[in-house]
Amino acid sequence: MAATAIEDARIREAMEYYLLNLAGTVPQNTVRAYKPKQREWKEWCAKNWEPIPEDWATGQSTWPLGRPLPGDLVDEGKLLLFMKTEVISRAPWRRPRLQKQRKRRLDAAVAVGQVVAAKRRRREESETIEVATAPAAAVETKVEEEDEPLIAAPALELAYNSVRIYIAAMQRLYDEQKSRHINPAPRPQGIALKALKKSILAVVWARKRKEYSDRLEGTIKDTYTKAQIPRHHEVAWREDSGEISCLLRTQVDFLFGNHMLLRQSNRRPMELPDCFRLELPNEGQKSKEFPTYALVVVMNQGKTNQHGRMEYGAALRHRDARCCLVSALAFYLFWRWQVEQVEPFPTFQCSEDWYDIKVLRRSAKEVTKELSAQTANSWTSRLYAACGIRTSKISHAPRVAAAQNADMDGGSEGQIRRAGRWNNGDQLTGCYLNSLPFEFMRSTADFDPDWSGSYFLPRDTVKPPFELCARIWPSLDRWKDIYNTGSSSMETNKATGAFFELLDWLREVLLQDAVFLQKLYPRHPLFQDPVFQSPQFASFALQVENACHAAEEDSYVATIDRAIPAVAEKLRALSSQQTAANLWTERAFVELRQQVQRLEKKMEELAKASYTITISPGRSTVTQRVEMPKRGRPRAPGRAPTATAMATAPRDDSTAPVPPSSSNAAEAERGAVLQPDTATRLPLPPVEPVAPSAPSVPRFEVPLDIRRIPDLWHLWRYGRAGMPSVESLEARYGAAWRPKSQKSVFCGRKAIVDFILRKSRERDGLQSAAEHAPRVIAQMEELCPKWSLDKVTKAIKNGDLERRWPSEADFIARCGNPMVLNEREEERTRLWCQAPGFLQWDLTGGGRAIPRAAKNTSPDGDIKGLAGLESLASIAEEYIYTNGPIAEHPASLTGRLSSYTIIKELHKAADEAAVYLARNQCHEKCIVKSIRGHWRLQNEADILKRYQSKIPFLRPLIDEIQEPTDPPSIVLGYLDSDVLTESDKKRLSRPEIKQVAKCVLEALRVLHKDGMVHTGVVSQESKFAKEGHIIGAAFTRSPEAMFQLPWGTATDIWSFGNAILSLLFGGGYHLFNPQIDRVPPEDEDYELTVLKRMYRFFVPYPQAYESFNDPDTIATINFINH
Repeated sequence: MAATAIEDARIREAMEYYLLNLAGTVPQNTVRAYKPKQREWKEWCAKNWEPIPEDWATGQSTWPLGRPLPGDLVDEGKLLLFMKTEVISRAPWRRPRLQKQRKRRLDAAVAVGQVVAAKRRRREESETIEVATAPAAAVETKVEEEDEPLIAAPALELAYNSVRIYIAAMQRLYDEQKSRHINPAPRPQGIALKALKKSILAVVWARKRKEYSDRLEGTIKDTYTKAQIPRHHEVAWREDSGEISCLLRTQVDFLFGNHMLLRQSNRRPMELPDCFRLELPNEGQKSKEFPTYALVVVMNQGKTNQHGRMEYGAALRHRDARCCLVSALAFYLFWRWQVEQVEPFPTFQCSEDWYDIKVLRRSAKEVTKELSAQTANSWTSRLYAACGIRTSKISHAPRVAAAQNADMDGGSEGQIRRAGRWNNGDQLTGCYLNSLPFEFMRSTADFDPDWSGSYFLPRDTVKPPFELCARIWPSLDRWKDIYNTGSSSMETNKATGAFFELLDWLREVLLQDAVFLQKLYPRHPLFQDPVFQSPQFASFALQVENACHAAEEDSYVATIDRAIPAVAEKLRALSSQQTAANLWTERAFVELRQQVQRLEKKMEELAKASYTITISPGRSTVTQRVEMPKRGRPRAPGRAPTATAMATAPRDDSTAPVPPSSSNAAEAERGAVLQPDTATRLPLPPVEPVAPSAPSVPRFEVPLDIRRIPDLWHLWRYGRAGMPSVESLEARYGAAWRPKSQKSVFCGRKAIVDFILRKSRERDGLQSAAEHAPRVIAQMEELCPKWSLDKVTKAIKNGDLERRWPSEADFIARCGNPMVLNEREEERTRLWCQAPGFLQWDLTGGGRAIPRAAKNTSPDGDIKGLAGLESLASIAEEYIYTNGPIAEHPASLTGRLSSYTIIKELHKAADEAAVYLARNQCHEKCIVKSIRGHWRLQNEADILKRYQSKIPFLRPLIDEIQEPTDPPSIVLGYLDSDVLTESDKKRLSRPEIKQVAKCVLEALRVLHKDGMVHTGVVSQESKFAKEGHIIGAAFTRSPEAMFQLPWGTATDIWSFGNAILSLLFGGGYHLFNPQIDRVPPEDEDYELTVLKRMYRFFVPYPQAYESFNDPDTIATINFINH
């Protein structure tokens, strides 16, 4: 057997070059573990085997088969002998297990009074260690006298992991020898070596029991909990310590391992350009005003990174400032660059100036030198001991604990694998996927891992002023200005810009968290910096405390959180799950209700049918007619003859059954004629009306989600989706409809309603609450801003609200004289409040439908109780338009796209213009508009054709009627209601009004761009008035239209503002309506009163009007002004 030498010198040289550099590419922990064991092997081989011949490398030397290889060449036989005689039977060198065992036995000996005897035996005897794998031989190990304890320790052997590392080190040495072509033996991994490993594993448990080793070492208890992290922070922020820099650095090192699962080999080499800030648009509030950021660290090398790919570690800000990695990094850098005043702020002239600066520096004068593992472990052990963390691991403990804590918090295994970068065996996750583990990040930040919306920090909602931020690292702004200007004196790259963004964010984090940490450590040197003594910081701290106090949980939840954090976290998770379940249930309930209503509608159509059965036995005819009235109620007695009465009527034999009349097509289709051949008269029992069963008492609960007085009034007066009004329930069933457990809630709500009714009846001595209730409610909301209903009830009962109530004069001056709601508006309000589902709105004058959500919340959070239903139109037809005139338009119309059937006439003008409600072939509702002998209908159609593809906020033109041609008609889209009408019944919220305004302004912008005016002209045929025209109602006209001056697109802006003011006030209130001053429309001063109200609210008209008005108009202006 001989080695096969490498003959080519160039190949041999290249091989030696990379083998010598192998130590630089292998992880340092591996080098430190393998090198002393390989040195021990070489020393053992030098003592027991002859050296390697000089001509061995050339391949000229031969070696007998079966003879062990010379020198330190590795083969399986030599390795087994080395492991048996030198490794597995000896005691540990570092002796921690020896010291622990001897201390434990010494304590036991003292307890039983055997200390003296133990000393005597120790002087006379020496310690003997037996080898378990070699019973025939024993190796005696002498213990030095100064290291001897009082009590002899039992025989100890190396643990299995130590033996396994020995074998791995020898196999690595063999691989190097094999690459140099100097070792002809096969790789040492045969059956004998595997048997050695198995034999060690077989006795490891018995050995641990013999040594009384810690049973929980290496288990899930060999770590720390989340509750110990704040204690670690308290130790690191000790005020009396002289090593503040080392303590802050150790805390950052610890939190990097806990929040990002970084190994120490990744943490210590980390440099400043490896860190940046990343915005997460799908986390937290999802708001541009309050974005969510994450601290991200990039790595392209590590113990398990064998592909050279980019790996990321990321962390969110923690709920608790004491456990926050981002906060700890901010304060550490603040100490280094501003408080300590030893390390200067980095310069960014070129990459060489700052790329090598370590995040975890070695010292203030060695900022580019890597922190040694020994120093890091020493400080970590000191802090563990001080804060009560007992673990067998030191640098690896955060990586183990964070993974276990995330698993116990409900994080998925895939997310934990991605966070710890344990997916190297999978090429997809190893080389392509780089997305962040968001669930793990939320879990380590103390939020619900399954819900992205759970991430919310109240302290982050208050941004520090620029002047305060500028006092943190003042040099940063100078470098940012140079970078942003693109000066050639500074090297610009992406890492520089990203690091500037990170420092900007760390400024805000530092100031926000300093508000709370300063209270915990007021004497800490960090907070002696002038920035924390300034009045600007004191004002900012007050704002942050107020924001956090407003977002604070209920007291009992906070108590549970402090007492049992795990229970509090579980409650938060259950609350999130319950919220999601409630949303799903609500959607399912709405869908089910819609299906039931469609079924009810079909049942009503079926119930309208009447059945006629004619039986002709022999010479007489018996006719039985049964009609099923609407909603299944029987007809009153006497409406239809009974079958017996009809059978007694004489009839000629030749008389045929009377066919159904042609006027009732439904009866003709559904009727049945039976003519049996038998001549026997069949006795038929009389058809008696069935008495209706007694109605059962319904059961409803007073809704607890109603928090505003207007919503309570609508519930009491009109009801809500799925529940009749409380007035009707009380009048019909008394207290039987509500549960007894809600007696106090009902009485409190009733006190509010009684107060509204009492105050409404006090106005002008009237007894109708409908006239003044909207104004009383508006006044109550002004006196009780953002009060809960319980608080309002208490104010009413103790008389506080009565004492604060304004006088009659103040009330009218504040709210104006209320308009009276007629009965039809009251009925429409009731229908509108009871219908669930979806309601569309139409701005008077042609605005498009604006959808309103059926839920109680919206993105703005203010849409409550404003629900509608697709079938609202059919209900409205039955109740609202019952008294309307019957349509005179032809019942059937033919358009270009479909045919239409007229249902009702909705409006009839004096100029023969009419509006009808119709249905198309698909039974969908639509509006038919017709006018005879005027051009404006065709003009409206042309305008809609031109703009409805450009503006999404106009009522759509659906079709044009071709038959009949007189009167001309067009078909428009159907909308359930309009904004102004609905705001008369319930005032819209500010976000809703904002949405309406945005839609209308967008439509006007497109129209005005082409010179089109939206306001309708009464009679004249011109786009712009030349001499003045009457347009719209008097109190909606612009001032120039009132004075009959030329007007243009600006008059639309006036009308828009007037409509928005009406929406803001609600309840049918119009700012310039003379009826507020009790001036009726037929009064000759009606229009003059409109001008006076304009003057009252918008100051005198400018004198510049005199330059282009005639003397009469000028006299009118002067009269109004004075």
